[in-house]
Amino acid sequence: MTLTNGTYHIVNVETGFRLDGNEQKEIYGHVPNGRGFQDWQLTKVENFDDRFLIKSEKTNLCLDTNADKEVYGHSENGGENQIWIIQENSDKTYQLQNLANDAVLDGNKEGKIYCNKLNGGNFQKWRFQLVR
Repeated sequence: MTLTNGTYHIVNVETGFRLDGNEQKEIYGHVPNGRGFQDWQLTKVENFDDRFLIKSEKTNLCLDTNADKEVYGHSENGGENQIWIIQENSDKTYQLQNLANDAVLDGNKEGKIYCNKLNGGNFQKWRFQLVR
């Protein structure tokens, strides 16, 4: 599937958790719950097919990271920490690599979300389910 601008659920392949967040700027994985915090707007960065800004529809906070590879929500600021290079894997899943720190979005069975060096594991693979 070619990703375009739209609203998606972003699902971790290993855990089945959806990417989730809250108004306290925390980002985590959680079972599907229909509360809207799991709806993420993808907006392509101009002149790039694989770079996106990912923003929570509910909180209006962007998926952001820092040099320590922590992941959190932050108001849109135009920084490279909020730009994600989304590349399709051969198994039709996706990896999300941050433009600023080159690390990829990762998670664990406890629902913690963070960035890490690419290792090809299923915790670093994501599926996108189009909502609208």
